[in-house]
Amino acid sequence: MTTQSQKPIVPEGSTEFSTEDFQDTDSKVHAIRDKALANSQTATEARDRAVAEIAANVKSLRAVRRARKMTQAQLATTLEISQARLSQIETSTNHQLSTLSRFIAATGGTLRVSAVYPDNEVELDLTRLLGSNTDTENGP
Repeated sequence: MTTQSQKPIVPEGSTEFSTEDFQDTDSKVHAIRDKALANSQTATEARDRAVAEIAANVKSLRAVRRARKMTQAQLATTLEISQARLSQIETSTNHQLSTLSRFIAATGGTLRVSAVYPDNEVELDLTRLLGSNTDTENGP
């Protein structure tokens, strides 16, 4: 969500992201958030605009993997699935939380899920939600 006076956080057409891109994007996101908070009537509107801007620029699990400088083969080995299955996951548009959680963990991160309400925000405990189910969307 950009206006004519704003440049996108990540240049359009970008398909590969480095750690520096994520750090640079993080700085820009914070700047956007701070500016939006200062100019916004409500913090909720500012958060919604910042989240929309981030979502528009980090488009795929493949981009996350590449930004972490991992090959499909490396990540598939970490996840204990086939490279073909990883490719299917990366191109899918409907993921189970367990798959997203394992994918992000395998790339060194932690997946967080929050429920946002007008009066508060609740971070959901994925450990309790997912239980012991570590199935990666119907296995390898």
